Amino acid sequence: MADIRFPISTDVYQHLDNKAHHYLKRTATNNISESERSNAREAIADSLTKKFNAMVKSYDSKASPKSLLLEQYRKLRGTHAIILNMNYLENPLRYYGYTIGILTTVLALGFGILTYRRRSSLVIKASQPFFLILVCVGVFIFSSSIFPLTIDDEFSSVEACSKCMAIPWLICSGWSILFSALYAKLRRINLVVSNAMAFRSMKISEKDMMGTFLLLFTANFIHMTIWNILDPVVLIRHQLSPTVSVGYRTLS
Repeated sequence: MADIRFPISTDVYQHLDNKAHHYLKRTATNNISESERSNAREAIADSLTKKFNAMVKSYDSKASPKSLLLEQYRKLRGTHAIILNMNYLENPLRYYGYTIGILTTVLALGFGILTYRRRSSLVIKASQPFFLILVCVGVFIFSSSIFPLTIDDEFSSVEACSKCMAIPWLICSGWSILFSALYAKLRRINLVVSNAMAFRSMKISEKDMMGTFLLLFTANFIHMTIWNILDPVVLIRHQLSPTVSVGYRTLS
């Protein structure tokens, strides 16, 4: 009978042969008594099961999800008609994400350019164009996080999808710029109004508010850098059953 051929089969058979040869040698030399042989065989079976599971897991972690060891074995045995549900993102949902991402980023870019070109008009000038442009930049970066969210291991490798820290970087950086700009803008207005109510003249420029903006943005940047170094986000695929597999992003 021919050996079953599948990826890493050579390593599997070699490990099996080593264990079998070692057991038979010990029984032939009477190093294992008759009463202990049953327990010895059970221990070998447990050891082989753990070793084979570790080998399969190691192979699957390095291979494309479309070439998992179980799927390769089914193809070689002529049983690959069994459908493996990988729970990928459906194309309508993916295209919806692309549409929302493109629409939001284009609008943010367009309003930013419009604000800069009309920065001398009375309405834009009264609304503080510098902070309006920062809001557009924050919305643009935040909206860009939609694009890596549409990527899964259907078209990319698990290793490529494991570089998921782009998602929290874009989300946190975008929200940090957006709300830091809004906070600095509102604080400037409050300072002007409070001084006016006290009948004091006070001029507050954009540079005076940059300290508040930089403080909030820097604190967020440091937090994200520490997170990226110590415990980055990775993609993990978990085999729930022989026909169902689920991929999800989690901390490493």
